Amino acid sequence: MKTLPLILLAAAATLAAPSAFAQQCVCPEREQTVNCGHRGTGNSSAENPFIENTVESMMQAELEGATMVEIDVQATSDGDLVVFHDDELDDLTDGTGCVTELTTAELQALTIDGGGTIPTLLEALDALDGDVNIELKDSDVSGCPNPPAADLASAVFQILEADIKERTIIVTSFEQGILNALRTISVEVYLGRIAFSSSVAPEAANQDMHAVISRWDQLDSTDLEATHILNMDQGIYTVNDPLDLRTAVDMGVDMIITDEPDELEAIFAELCADFVPDPECDEGDDDDSGDDDDSSEGDGDGDGYSCSSSVIGSGSGSAALALGLLAGLRRRRPSAR
Repeated sequence: MKTLPLILLAAAATLAAPSAFAQQCVCPEREQTVNCGHRGTGNSSAENPFIENTVESMMQAELEGATMVEIDVQATSDGDLVVFHDDELDDLTDGTGCVTELTTAELQALTIDGGGTIPTLLEALDALDGDVNIELKDSDVSGCPNPPAADLASAVFQILEADIKERTIIVTSFEQGILNALRTISVEVYLGRIAFSSSVAPEAANQDMHAVISRWDQLDSTDLEATHILNMDQGIYTVNDPLDLRTAVDMGVDMIITDEPDELEAIFAELCADFVPDPECDEGDDDDSGDDDDSSEGDGDGDGYSCSSSVIGSGSGSAALALGLLAGLRRRRPSAR
């Protein structure tokens, strides 16, 4: 497995090399937009047989076509990290009180309404094979205690370093202070600011964020272009209507967080039904920086697409932390931007 320094060296070498467009190896729509399952495969509801933020829901999202799964993460009183959305336990479990005031053992002794237990972040990552969007939560209205941002950031970073799977892990939050604490620890971790609208993009760019994730009903093509001009990815939440999903894909949104990853997968299947990969694409090789056919006729004409299979970067173990540099090299948007 490559070490972080080697990955960074390779990324720097590629940045220094002349620009060249890769072969059109993957259907453009799949390259462009990530299918991100929300809390697994959606909020807990009478219509959803899978309880949000449970391992079962996360695995179901991948079965439905999600290439990335979004999970909500909070700290426990003993410094561990668990996957749970609400600040308090009352509405979703047989327990009461604040998540952050209980130990991991106390939390895992509870039963989630509908069955199951609260997973730790490590258990979630072990169950998932694909990319992961870790949303770090902040108890901003409930009055529940928050751990120091530096402690939360340190705990998350240790888990990112330990992850050994070939995938992308991104970290997002509504709370800029948490993201800043993580940025202080590492300049490579891929970070995304969640907000009501993409108007925070300039501020987020100044804070060295790589993405803005905003409400779908607050985004138009002008907002999307403004985010892209800042060389940031644009994600949206939470989009479930098939027409809205198709519109977002057509616009070129980089990541769609949805309760219905199967609906989005069906759209990709329809759009990509007639796609035929370029015969010169290297099978099983997503990194074209060293391929001989990068200089073949047609490269550099503005029509090529990266052969990356991950929207915002890829890596394994500590190499996944090199996303800050790899993000610009492995976009799902056309390389011509």
